[in-house]
Amino acid sequence: MLNLVIVYKSIVHGGSGGIMIEEESAPAAMVATNLTLRPPAQFDFRNPDEWPKWKRRFTQYLAATGLDKGDSSRTVSTLLYTMGEDADDVLASTNITDAERNDYATVINKFDGVLQS
Repeated sequence: MLNLVIVYKSIVHGGSGGIMIEEESAPAAMVATNLTLRPPAQFDFRNPDEWPKWKRRFTQYLAATGLDKGDSSRTVSTLLYTMGEDADDVLASTNITDAERNDYATVINKFDGVLQS
């Protein structure tokens, strides 16, 4: 496991006219960031050959944002929203049940069946 540490150095003027360098460090996890990640562009259903690449990018987005660790139904909603308006219609064409619709792995398998056939 990699432990990243951020080192801060600051110059402090000493009392006798000298200069001192103070050094502080903090684990990188404690350093606040303002990182905003945009999801992948909508999926172009006219180009199903792009599905594996698009799915890989979406999986990376989920991991980077932490959405892969949460509620499966929320992840499905994020997937459908990100894919665009046609996603609901394509998914409905697979005769998916309401229970299956809340399971991310099942939804991905349904899209795999439609887009990789």
